[in-house]
Amino acid sequence: MRFLLFPVLLVVVGCKVTAPQAPVLDVPEIWTEGVAATSDAPKGEASVTGVSPWWTRCHDPLLESLVHEAMASGPDIQIAAARVEEADLRWQATSAGFGPSLDFSRSLRREDQSSQSFNFGDDTIPGFPTDQIFKARTVSRHEIRGQWEADLIGRNDLRTMSAMANIDLSQAAYNDAVLLLSTRICDTLADLRETMQQLAITASTIRRNERSLELVEARFDVGIGNELELAQARRTLAEARAQLPQAEIGPKAACDVLAALLGKHPGTMLHLMDPEMVVPPTPEGVLTIQPRDLLTQRPDLRRLAADMQQAAANAGLAEAATQPTFGLEAALGTESNGAEISLSQATTLWNVILTGAAPLFDGGRRKLESKAAGAVFEVAVQQHRQGVLNALAEVERTSRQLQATQDTLQYLDEAVAQAVIVRERSETRFTEGISSLDPVLDAEQALDPLQRQLATTRTNAWRQLSALVRSTGGSADFRPFESE
Repeated sequence: MRFLLFPVLLVVVGCKVTAPQAPVLDVPEIWTEGVAATSDAPKGEASVTGVSPWWTRCHDPLLESLVHEAMASGPDIQIAAARVEEADLRWQATSAGFGPSLDFSRSLRREDQSSQSFNFGDDTIPGFPTDQIFKARTVSRHEIRGQWEADLIGRNDLRTMSAMANIDLSQAAYNDAVLLLSTRICDTLADLRETMQQLAITASTIRRNERSLELVEARFDVGIGNELELAQARRTLAEARAQLPQAEIGPKAACDVLAALLGKHPGTMLHLMDPEMVVPPTPEGVLTIQPRDLLTQRPDLRRLAADMQQAAANAGLAEAATQPTFGLEAALGTESNGAEISLSQATTLWNVILTGAAPLFDGGRRKLESKAAGAVFEVAVQQHRQGVLNALAEVERTSRQLQATQDTLQYLDEAVAQAVIVRERSETRFTEGISSLDPVLDAEQALDPLQRQLATTRTNAWRQLSALVRSTGGSADFRPFESE
């Protein structure tokens, strides 16, 4: 039989199990013509993509400070970091399990042996003392046992592959948490700035309408004005004041959202409510990566790739479960009378066992489980492919939206500037008695919505910028955007 062992081992080694391979994805080389993309940095500037975090390239000190504070105290980041450490420790534990293991055991056994015999057919039992009928002894056994599984078909490689996929998964989840947290802070800060600017616009409109009412009342007192102009001025002022209560709610709500993102209690961020706060112009997003770079830049795609790798490892392990296993067990110990270790009076015990097991019949359970694991792998492959397609479309959509919004901002800036001029000149003409109040009210009704639209559009631009950052995994590069 020993001569058959070597050929059997050769056959087993030749049947090494490997994980299934994912197909190569068909990813376009460049973006479509509708997306302004470049691989070069602006003239005179070095590309910083991959060197500094995206929020440091926005040149917004408040945004940077909030993100850094959230990174230090945010619960989501702390949870994600702990899971990365857990995955690393589990990988180390998996690797440590590939070698032999040693266990020490000690057992005590109480034995009672009879030295007399009874004839239970008698009506009476002889009344011998107990120590003359029974003999009792304590037997102690101490043993060191070692075990080792011989990996002849690649189980350890598959286990390592699964553990490494878990590390990749946790690291991608950490990066995703950082990306999501930073972009949410960017969005919420833009909301705070917009609501503060909307509040300032409302207060400014109220002051202008109060001044207009004073002028109308002064003209009416000297007999120049009329009751219609007086009623119109009072109505316009009342409409502006009606917007104030709702406008005052928005900044406080945005501050509470920021507090939650930073791991703080509501009300702790109200100091950010600066009356002079405005929505700043957004940086101009420029794509500095190619479509294939999304596979390594986007955390969600890396998570899908890790899921696919883990599913492949599980499929390989399910297939390995249908193959035989081999191992080695050895034990060395002593057995002696008494509870203490006595080497001089102990009996030495040892054994070496070669183990092997092969599945014979299980109703096809292992084969079916292997096929099921293969189906799970195919699902993971298709999910990864669908995720890549969605990511490509998302990048192009957000890039177009941001570019269109920035183009719109240029025209809105000009429209607001001209509306301010019209409002000032209409008020001057009304004050000089050249025109009636109607041009002033018309200019006011035109200026107020334009200013609000400009603030809202700038907020949308910041939101679309953060969407572009998320869609590229934080790898979008920026140039300062200067509005005309």
